[in-house]
Amino acid sequence: MIESGYPGFISDTFNALFAPAGTPSDIIAMLVRASRAALQRPEAQDAARKAGFAVVASEPEQLARRVAAEIQGVKELVARAGIKPEN
Repeated sequence: MIESGYPGFISDTFNALFAPAGTPSDIIAMLVRASRAALQRPEAQDAARKAGFAVVASEPEQLARRVAAEIQGVKELVARAGIKPEN
């Protein structure tokens, strides 16, 4: 991609746990605690490592920034590539 004119291009994937908009903050906090506890278990760490993943348990605000950046990056890539929606 860099050789095709996209300097600094990075391609990676991520998985995340999302909740519906408007989910109460105490529920979000409980989900964060529970998911972190589950992901710290040795078998979860081992399974992630074997699948080629690194477990990163960030804060919901960090995830929101990541998603916003991903959306902006894809918009720019689509615009530069001249991709048009199909009907």
